[in-house]
Amino acid sequence: MFECFRGGAGEVLTRAEYLADFSRAHKSGISLLAKIERGQTFKEQGSPSWEAFASGDWAGALRLIEETTTN
Repeated sequence: MFECFRGGAGEVLTRAEYLADFSRAHKSGISLLAKIERGQTFKEQGSPSWEAFASGDWAGALRLIEETTTN
């Protein structure tokens, strides 16, 4: 299904750029906000949950995400 994207150009966004663009699209009132997850690569150095995930500490990553969303 995604073969048609293999030769396409992409744009690398920082986390701040991605969030700003997502916010812009979300605030526009668009009724369907979908994205191709398989086309995304996340490297969030400095994010405690990402650092735990990258080091192989899956349980720690999930705990840190949960703490962030409940506080």
